[in-house]
Amino acid sequence: RSPQLVRSIVMNAGSSADDYLTRFELYVGNNPNNFGKPVYQGMGSPVTRIVLNSPVRGRYIRVVNKQDKKAWWSIHDFRVRA
Repeated sequence: RSPQLVRSIVMNAGSSADDYLTRFELYVGNNPNNFGKPVYQGMGSPVTRIVLNSPVRGRYIRVVNKQDKKAWWSIHDFRVRA
């Protein structure tokens, strides 16, 4: 319920190894209606590990798909580390 420190995130497609985000943006913020600029932009993989250059504090995390693969994308496990 309160802002938490975010240093890294792991997104794991699990048994859906071909269903990962290929290109995405990551947002962390306190207002779910206005996230501002992305804190990370990158390419995905079956297990995507994101380490932020500077920790960010926020209540909400948004992952935005930026490339259409014409297939499903899945996240079986989403871990946030402070």
